[in-house]
Amino acid sequence: MKETAEDYLGCEVKNAVITVPAYFNDLQRRATKDAGRIAGLHVLRVLNEPTAAAHAYMDYKMIQGREEGSHVASQGIVCRVPGSPLGNGGNSSDGENVLVFDLGGGTFDVAILRVTGSKSKVLVLNGYTHLGGADFDNNLAQHVLDQLAKKQPGRLVSWQSDRRFLSKLKKACVLAKHVLTENPIAYVEAGNERIVISRATFDQINGVLFQKCIDIVQKASEDAKLSVSQITKVLLVGGSSRIPKIQAMLKTMFNGKQPQHPDEGVAHGAAVLADILGGDKCVDKSSIPIQEVASLSLGVKTHPGRMSVMIPRNSDVPAEHTKRLSSVGDGQTSMRCSVYEGERPLPEDNHYLGKLTLRGFEPVPAGEAKGEIRLRIDEDSIVHISAKGVKNHSEPGKKEYGVITKKGPLSESAIQSMIADAEKYKREDKEFLRCCDVCSQIERRAREAKRVIATVGHSYREPLESIINEILNYKSTSASGVRRGMGHIQQKRRELELECSKAGI
Repeated sequence: MKETAEDYLGCEVKNAVITVPAYFNDLQRRATKDAGRIAGLHVLRVLNEPTAAAHAYMDYKMIQGREEGSHVASQGIVCRVPGSPLGNGGNSSDGENVLVFDLGGGTFDVAILRVTGSKSKVLVLNGYTHLGGADFDNNLAQHVLDQLAKKQPGRLVSWQSDRRFLSKLKKACVLAKHVLTENPIAYVEAGNERIVISRATFDQINGVLFQKCIDIVQKASEDAKLSVSQITKVLLVGGSSRIPKIQAMLKTMFNGKQPQHPDEGVAHGAAVLADILGGDKCVDKSSIPIQEVASLSLGVKTHPGRMSVMIPRNSDVPAEHTKRLSSVGDGQTSMRCSVYEGERPLPEDNHYLGKLTLRGFEPVPAGEAKGEIRLRIDEDSIVHISAKGVKNHSEPGKKEYGVITKKGPLSESAIQSMIADAEKYKREDKEFLRCCDVCSQIERRAREAKRVIATVGHSYREPLESIINEILNYKSTSASGVRRGMGHIQQKRRELELECSKAGI
């Protein structure tokens, strides 16, 4: 790609904006950025594909607002003056809600943006990593095989094991799919047979997948708290979005609004952002018009075993947040900061990203050693973590930095499953958080009793000390107690209060 651009432009290309599917995770984004560096490019930004399409749309809107002679149109995409800001030319102060429907060969992304003047904010990202043209091709190939089996039943097994035959069949099905975009009938020639494929047949065999696309769009609208009537424009991106049935379903869903399909919209949008970030003219980078959002909540595991959200889902990106942590055990000299993403209060129900261990605390009583953790999501949606000691630390203020290294592939389906589980188990999660709060109250009461236990008479001291130690065994008892539920926790509270009452504290 670098060489192709250099051949076309006749000069060296040093900078690039690279687009990726909206639900690429941290590891995939880092790998993409590294690939650009290996190719000798300075990667200015890793940009979500639906957002890139929105850049192109805003650019088009800006040019539309000019006089007829001031713009040049090419295949629905309009050229712009390098370095100039994006926007709608001041035509609308009310703004509009734009839905980007990005259905490619293997992935499906949906983004809803609020466009106001020269600025735009991503409201919601949604999608599915294993849904696209390749799936439609596979369904069509299976249909053709079924038709061939009816005509020549004895050859099905040999066809299914013949890689060369299957490869040719797949190519023929891809071509037939393209033909059906413009024509009602296509033909697939395979196994010395000519199989007729109508557009209605193609729509039927892929009906479940088409409906899945619409369901994801509906979910995105609900997450954005918008009705379909409040969506002003529908932008189609990706070759598979040209399928007539999909366009018809979207048109029906959005009450007759005709979806727009700007050719090369993603590439055009990336070029627009590249001009802003590294163009010939001086452009204030703070004026970048489209605000990205986080696809999942980001947080750390805190005592007694809950996930404390630091950057909520759909927060503006870039984003950062700091949180103060306290030691939970006497003599604790280190703090482990485990980072997760997800929507559930129990860390194990979320996606583990990595950890940073902050060492060097003095062995003081619980709660006396304090540290601070900072999470940051940069412009490329890559996660960064740092921490420092604040109180009773050998080097207060010195920062330790961590790298998110264990974030494996997390598909749109996994993300949507996590979001759905958060809604499904909302009542159980609320009870879990209530258990955490009560557990923390009991621990505070136990520590108060521990501080004055030396004044308690000997006959009461041993049973009181036993229940205090059981409650303050922070490495196991608290977390397991929370999981065992409110009944177990309240039983421990009664036991503690009984012994405290006997001891007169």
